[in-house]
Amino acid sequence: MTAPTWDEFRAALARELARLGDGVFVVLNVRARPWHYAQFHQGRSHLDAEVAGEASEDSDEMAETPAGRALIESLGWAPPQPPDAPAWSKSLPWPLTGREYRALVDAVVRVLREVNGVGGPAELEYRAWEGRQGNRPWAVDLPGVGRGESRYGSRSGR
Repeated sequence: MTAPTWDEFRAALARELARLGDGVFVVLNVRARPWHYAQFHQGRSHLDAEVAGEASEDSDEMAETPAGRALIESLGWAPPQPPDAPAWSKSLPWPLTGREYRALVDAVVRVLREVNGVGGPAELEYRAWEGRQGNRPWAVDLPGVGRGESRYGSRSGR
């Protein structure tokens, strides 16, 4: 079996985000560097997304570079609040169109690849759960991306 390409991953993630139920969380992180992550939460009226900036292994502090910040900002991510928080965010009114899901996924993939240095989807793992249903696991079909260690209920995904 060959490792999934970024294009295959983008398509699968867009499909999975489109089927999230109210209260579902999905967290993707780099297996070897779990502080590099993207997470999603489907609310009643919004899909919220976060990506880690240039956090370092030793702390949640940012090891920000001007190029990394410029790229993240150019993709429409709102800066961390408070400023020393590790995650950039987007909140999109739901329901989204297919084009909006694809644009969100593209922005996530670009941060993972170009800011966090992820070589391919096979380096990722995921956790997903239904926050309104007792944190019951939620199945996600992302070829080549395995289910990570259970840490349900962690809002930050860390």
